[in-house]
Amino acid sequence: MALTLNGSSNTIGGLANGGLPDGCILDADINGMAASKLTGALPAISGASLTGLVAGITQADEWRVTANFTTSNANIITTNWERNDNKFSVLGSGMSESSGIFTFPATGIYKIEFSTHAYTSNQQVRYVSCEILLTDNNFTSQNSGSFASGSISDDVNAYTDPFCTCLFDVTDVTTHKCKFTVYSEHSIIWEGSSTNNRTYATFIRLGDT
Repeated sequence: MALTLNGSSNTIGGLANGGLPDGCILDADINGMAASKLTGALPAISGASLTGLVAGITQADEWRVTANFTTSNANIITTNWERNDNKFSVLGSGMSESSGIFTFPATGIYKIEFSTHAYTSNQQVRYVSCEILLTDNNFTSQNSGSFASGSISDDVNAYTDPFCTCLFDVTDVTTHKCKFTVYSEHSIIWEGSSTNNRTYATFIRLGDT
């Protein structure tokens, strides 16, 4: 605040135009200020220099098989995949798929889930399995990320629902990929649908690699 003496503006102790001289308010004075005394509009805080922040889940996607198919022995699911388009909107850019091979949108630690739904009529099937296949060399070779199995009794229209899940450290999106296979002892029907999830896969990026 300016002080006017005899018609002229002067300063007292360095106080001029509402300002305070440098160094007259210490950090300890500000640290000890009651929150109730801090009023008015505050300046926006920039996050440009902040570190240690976690963005949370940035990628989540879900794909399903749209039509029934019949298998015996092992069968990699290469056709009729579609992104869930009526119950979930993809988070992030999402997975891409070509002939049953799934490519990840970014490096990171991913949780992969594979759920299946299969049935047969009047035939016992002892082994009904599903498996997540992983590669770190673009399927020059592959290994099992997770495996699950069930069985079907000989009742009319008996069902089984094998489910498996795994974590995958994707350090390179050009080489680290996955695909899904099913297996049955005898010929059975695996159910698909374009309106709900019956045989489907879920991908969630949990964090950085």
